[in-house]
Amino acid sequence: MKVSELRKLSIEELTEKLVETENEQLKMRSNLTTKQLEDTSLLRSGRKNIARIYTIINEKKKEAKNEVST
Repeated sequence: MKVSELRKLSIEELTEKLVETENEQLKMRSNLTTKQLEDTSLLRSGRKNIARIYTIINEKKKEAKNEVST
């Protein structure tokens, strides 16, 4: 998923997306150990997507905190 698409989502939607992505990552890791995963690059892209989502959640929380304090 692209960053521009993620930035349009709310924190709650991002949290749901994060849970989905982490579950997919878990399934891919289990498939890797059982030699059922053919495309191992999906693991790396999944980790990057998780990091992107965490980053955007933190940015949104920081923005919300700054809006409340001003």
